[in-house]
Amino acid sequence: DCDCCGDDVGSRKMCVWMTGDAAPGCDGNGAPSAPYHGCFRDRNKDRALPYLVRGRNHSARDCQDECSEMGMKYFAREWKGQCFCSNDDDYEKHGAADDCDCCGDNVGSNKMCVWHADV
Repeated sequence: DCDCCGDDVGSRKMCVWMTGDAAPGCDGNGAPSAPYHGCFRDRNKDRALPYLVRGRNHSARDCQDECSEMGMKYFAREWKGQCFCSNDDDYEKHGAADDCDCCGDNVGSNKMCVWHADV
C-alpha cells in the first residue's frame, strides 16, 4: 500500500493523479486514465458513438482498454455499463446531460460519459 499523502510513499512506489476534470462518480478506483469530455445525452436509434462493445457491466477503464485496442478516438460508458466507441467528433450531438454517475453501476438512462481514448 502507498501512503500518497504522507511523508514516505514507500520504497519503489509512486502515486499518480490525473489532472483536469474528473468524471462524476469516478474516485480513482476503476477510473480511466483519459481526459474526460463530459456527460451527454444519447439516443438508442441514433447513437452518438456507434460502435458497441459486447456485453454490459464494463468498468470505465475496461471500456477505455476495449476502444483503445480497436484504435478508436473516443469511448463512452452508458446505462448498466454499456461501452461505446467512435472516431467521430460529434459525441455531443444530442446535447449535454446532468447527473451522470460515470463509474457507478448505472451511468443513467439515455446518458453517456465520454472520454478521449488515445492517450
